[in-house]
Amino acid sequence: MGVRRAAIAVLIGLIIGLFKTLRNECKSNGNVHENFQQIRNIFDEILSREKEGLAFAAYKNDKLIVDLWGGYAERAAFREWNNDTMTVTFSSSKAIGALIIAILVSRGQLQYDDKIVKYWPEFGAENKENITVQWILEHKAGLFTFDDELTIEQARDHQYISRIIEKTKPKWPAGTTVGYHAITFGWLLDQIVRRVDPLKRSIGQFYREEIQKYMDDKDFYLGLPRDKHHRVARIVQSTTFEFVYDMATNLQYYPLIFNCLFSFFHCEMYSGGKYPLWLSFLNDEMPYNNPAVREIENVAVLGIGTARGLANVISTIWKKNLISEKVWKEISKPMEYNRDRITYFNLYRGHGFFYRPHPIHQNVCFFFFFLNPNQIFKKKKKNQYEILSSIN
Repeated sequence: MGVRRAAIAVLIGLIIGLFKTLRNECKSNGNVHENFQQIRNIFDEILSREKEGLAFAAYKNDKLIVDLWGGYAERAAFREWNNDTMTVTFSSSKAIGALIIAILVSRGQLQYDDKIVKYWPEFGAENKENITVQWILEHKAGLFTFDDELTIEQARDHQYISRIIEKTKPKWPAGTTVGYHAITFGWLLDQIVRRVDPLKRSIGQFYREEIQKYMDDKDFYLGLPRDKHHRVARIVQSTTFEFVYDMATNLQYYPLIFNCLFSFFHCEMYSGGKYPLWLSFLNDEMPYNNPAVREIENVAVLGIGTARGLANVISTIWKKNLISEKVWKEISKPMEYNRDRITYFNLYRGHGFFYRPHPIHQNVCFFFFFLNPNQIFKKKKKNQYEILSSIN
């Protein structure tokens, strides 16, 4: 019966999708370098189909060549998207965590192949003794949920989080397969950074002191300051029919859809996406509009900023040589291509990043950041790079 209702919903969603009209009459604001004016036309076309608003920024080497925004930060209140409007970047936040680990590797404070127990002996309980830094970054640890519940108050207590991670048993034999750690990824990396950083800083404090303070545009945050909440765009959930239409018209989602339907939603994607409940992105409610949630440091899903600020993070890391050339070379190429047991996506991945081969240049890959691929980074030569960042 549930499968039949789902099939009907898919059909209705597709029918409605056929009659979808342009939703946004807004035009873009901002600047584009004279050599890239066609990007504004593409941006306006995308904006015309966007229910709310969006922004796009691009760096070429250390120069900002595109900085566009448009639409609404909150359409229901007629609040327009401005040049300083920020939003939650969800999984693109994971890029910051992976880059911070790369910085620590560059400084010799840990290695990708190190076992976590080298820095955190208590982590080895419940068959976790062989888990490496690399396995955490590649979502191979089997820790996409923890065995104890986690409230928003407890999430502010890193010692409590440490204890529940130590008590958690992997959901599969660690290292044997890949399964997307949508939310727990952030707390796992935070615990690693706290132990290997000589100053024992949180991952958010490390970011603020080692990266953000050097940025030309500081508008990207891990743990949003209270005086910045008024600048954040309101996130609007897709309607059921919009969600169904988007899923049904993207073949990449079909294996995941069938797995969820035939398991009656007792699937790992569903359980992982709902842990903890106050960060769930699978409910009708939208917890990421809650200021108390935005103030939590979680590098998996709670990076908040402008498109310009997000792009400037990588630009700053590059300009300040925070990652060594040796480590850049190592992380510029994927380690493997595999299917994720939770999302059912087939992807190139490695070192906390996801990759796509360049359509023209051989042996060159784009970095991108999964499920919300709104940041792309391409390293070209020693002193050349391109960064594209979009948010909506």
